[in-house]
Amino acid sequence: MIDIDDAVMRSCRKHLRSACGDCMDKYEGDNYKIIVGDAITHMQDYIKDGRLFDYVFGDLTDVPISPTPRGELWDFMRTVIGSGTKLIKPATGKYMTHAIGIQCEGALKMFEEQMNKLKPPVSFTQTSSYIPSFMEKWCFYQVARCPS
Repeated sequence: MIDIDDAVMRSCRKHLRSACGDCMDKYEGDNYKIIVGDAITHMQDYIKDGRLFDYVFGDLTDVPISPTPRGELWDFMRTVIGSGTKLIKPATGKYMTHAIGIQCEGALKMFEEQMNKLKPPVSFTQTSSYIPSFMEKWCFYQVARCPS
C-alpha cells in the first residue's frame, strides 16, 4: 500500500482497526509493505523495473464530472489508470477502482472511453453497490490487461 499522507494512515490505525486489524501497527510484515510516499512516483518506478502484481487497487481520485475528458483532473485520472494497469500481470492480474455514483452516466461513459484507449489494451467489467456514507450507488471497475 502506498499513501502520501502518514496522518491518514495513523488515523486508520486508530479508528479503522475493524477493517485493517493490526497490519497498520508496523508498516511491514511477512506479506505486506506500507509505503509513505507518492503513489504515482512509485508506480512509475515499478513500471521501469518491470514489476508486475496480481492486484492493484486504485483509490487516488474519483472520475471527474465535466463536459469533456480534458483538463488537469482527467490527465491525472489517465496517469493513474494507465500506470496501474501497466503494473498488473497480463490476463491474470486485476486493477480495481471505484469511479463515481452510477447516476453520473456521462462521466462513466467518458471514463470507459479513456480505458478503451489504454496501451496495453484492457478489458473491464463494472459493478455497483450502495455506499451508505454517500447515500447512493457507486460504480466500481475490475480491469484486466488483454493477453498479448
